[in-house]
Amino acid sequence: MNLKILKQVKNLNTITTTYVCPCGNGYIEEEDDYTSGHRDKFVFLNCRQCEKEYFIDYGKSELKWKLNKYTDKNTKGGENSMNIIDSFMQVYMFELEKYLETRKEDLKNVSYQSDEANTDRPLKEFLKNLIETNFNSIPKHTVINSIRSEDDSEINISMLMKIKINRVLLPEEITEDIKKWIKESKNAIYTNPDLCLEIIDSEKIYYETIELKSTKKDAIPGSSIQQILPNEWVIFIKHAKNNISVTTGQYIHAVNSKMQFPDRSPRPQVSFQEMKKWNAQNRVLSYQSLIYKKDLEENTKYELIDDWQNVLAQRWIDILFNSKNIRSNEPWFNTTMRKFIILFLDKYDSLSISEKERFKKNINDLI
Repeated sequence: MNLKILKQVKNLNTITTTYVCPCGNGYIEEEDDYTSGHRDKFVFLNCRQCEKEYFIDYGKSELKWKLNKYTDKNTKGGENSMNIIDSFMQVYMFELEKYLETRKEDLKNVSYQSDEANTDRPLKEFLKNLIETNFNSIPKHTVINSIRSEDDSEINISMLMKIKINRVLLPEEITEDIKKWIKESKNAIYTNPDLCLEIIDSEKIYYETIELKSTKKDAIPGSSIQQILPNEWVIFIKHAKNNISVTTGQYIHAVNSKMQFPDRSPRPQVSFQEMKKWNAQNRVLSYQSLIYKKDLEENTKYELIDDWQNVLAQRWIDILFNSKNIRSNEPWFNTTMRKFIILFLDKYDSLSISEKERFKKNINDLI
């Protein structure tokens, strides 16, 4: 589609080009960033009429785009299509965080039973009532016009405004049928969530689980590693004597990559500040578009969740080969590992070449 240029403005390292939209009642703004060592492009459709029919399609490029019509699913076609419910949750949780910040006095009056939300029944009941009564959809006054994912798929906010939260279920209210739906949709073992949102889009019903975390400090032990759903949504509340802070996001963005030596199943730490920091760097509201950026450091966290045994083993190797001195307050097992490796090497050195090969094969077969 050929678009008519209205104007073009150069400002230091950026060039902003404004085009006439297809209906002629709005405009499209293209911002090219030519900063040294950095090349980027952002395009925004500013027309309420055209937003219902068109979206900015980047395809697989970061610098080229075209204006395409929505498919029947109201999303971009192809492998990069955004899921409507995922998009709804990204906007809804962003707005819920802002709304909870206005309800700090109410949150202060909630009874927090422990440093984790697992036993915080009053918090669960408070949020259930608040969402069902006051915040069961994206607010009509939202400043967000569209949401863009990390693969540059884009959805107009109008496609999400019709979606409603019908109920908020407490753990004991989740039926066996709903548990089965959650297990199959998440492709994971089922564990009782703190809250479960029943979401209605037209006549279809979906379920999104919510994990609650509360702390007086910052970092706390997270869920058992086998139970972690990296993309599960979290409401994280930091409560001090005279102050309450709230942040929301997906579980993976709260993991701080720290893990205590496991006596049973390991529990990677989750951190309020880690999630807050991730949101500040990667969740951006720009030109009325909510943008979720790619996080290249996220792979480390996924490695921890996908193969925690390998991560822990690599840390032990690092301790054995790179620790020159005994640090104050270091974990008790560091010295145990040092004693073990001395005994192991003495035994291993006594083996013949063929015995070493057999030993290594036997160990690999047991993994």
